[in-house]
Amino acid sequence: MAEAYRGVTHFDSLIVEGKDREAVGALEFELGKANQLGYGTLLLLPYRAKLAVEVGALQEAVSSFKSPLASAADWAPWEGPERQRDRAALLLAVGDYKGAAEAAAEAYRLALKRGYHSVRIAYGESIEAEARLRLGDIAGAQQAMKTAIDILHKHRKLSPLFYVPRVFYTACLLKSYGASPGDAEDECKHGLALAESVSRERRDISLGYLTLAEARLRRSDLPGARQAASVGLDKTLKVLGGKHQDAARALQILAQTDLKEGNAAAARSHAETAIKVALAVFGDASPKLAELKLELAQSLDSPK
Repeated sequence: MAEAYRGVTHFDSLIVEGKDREAVGALEFELGKANQLGYGTLLLLPYRAKLAVEVGALQEAVSSFKSPLASAADWAPWEGPERQRDRAALLLAVGDYKGAAEAAAEAYRLALKRGYHSVRIAYGESIEAEARLRLGDIAGAQQAMKTAIDILHKHRKLSPLFYVPRVFYTACLLKSYGASPGDAEDECKHGLALAESVSRERRDISLGYLTLAEARLRRSDLPGARQAASVGLDKTLKVLGGKHQDAARALQILAQTDLKEGNAAAARSHAETAIKVALAVFGDASPKLAELKLELAQSLDSPK
């Protein structure tokens, strides 16, 4: 079993570093080794789900988290919080905001109980913050975000990979709903500066541009929103391909920007493509697809 844990730790590190192609290969290797050595594949399923979220295979991720291991009580000390955070990230991605907030809160509770402290806890709290924001619970979102930022402030040097940039992106998003939305960009740019300090394209970077685009759209900076969404889309297509939730998000922002600029035909075109991508990524029964259709209703009804 110790060998199995070493394997999944390496696999998880590849995901955190944004080396998704290498992670896919490592997963196939670990699955083969698990079958050969007879310790089964249940241990790998949550990690497999984490990778699936990153590469846009959300329906596969949902299936992975239906495993009994997702609620096991006998994990290693770090695993309970980690698996609940991964579950929260998945639920946030598919639009189950209540479930995401609850899973992230449980991750935080388990982390405190087991004395587990790291920037990963801040990331989990940022997931809770975004989930509560999407639910309209601004006060709850602000409290979770404060916890996340307070954790980061305890670290002298912040990692540029995966967890920390995403905390700043959520802070940006939350500030865009506040009384001074113009300050939101500083948070996004802080996260992007960290993410871009590593000379490799990965999802951490495209996520930053998409959050920046959403923040700019909220304060009606339409040229800025279009520019950031276009960069985010280009980077997503380059790194992850067109069948990905981030591509759907970028197209949604472009459609909403088109509509505000009075370009009805472009708005409809972008909206229809966003729905097509979302259907492939989320499936037709996903709450995220229903949410996207509602938010793009005006664009979809625009004349060609």
